[in-house]
This record gives sequence, structure tokens and C-alpha cells, in this order.
Amino acid sequence: MKIKATYIGIGGYPWDREVSDKLLTKRETYTVTDVQMGKWRTEIKLEGFDKSFNAILFTFNNEEAFQKAAEASFIESYGY
Repeated sequence: MKIKATYIGIGGYPWDREVSDKLLTKRETYTVTDVQMGKWRTEIKLEGFDKSFNAILFTFNNEEAFQKAAEASFIESYGY
């Protein structure tokens, strides 16, 4: 199942919201192509965009699938 993300634009850092607000439409749903979970933040790539976005600015249609993808990227990056 593809993970869909709806942009809500709430949370994160001010610069995250400023950049995202310029590129995305609030309440619009996008297809997630990649999830990268770091130690301090999780970023997602969206279909049709070269840039990564702070995941906190979105809700997800399948939270369980999103969490599994985030955990898998963290384990791949950090080994635990």
C-alpha cells in the first residue's frame, strides 16, 4: 500500500512551515516516495518534489505503514 500524506502545516520549525507553505497546499494529499527517520526529525519525500519535508507537518492515511517505513529507515541508518 502506498502511504499518502495530507499537508496540515502545523508543528515543526518556522522555516519548515515557510518553505512547505510555498510549495504545498494545506489539506491536499500527496504520495510519499521515501521516509528518512533521523535521531531528531523524520523527513519524507513526496511524488513530484525534489525536496524533503518535515513529517510533523503531515497526517498519514496509514499511520502503521508510515511508522514501519520510518523505523526501517532508522535501523538501516543507525543499525538499531
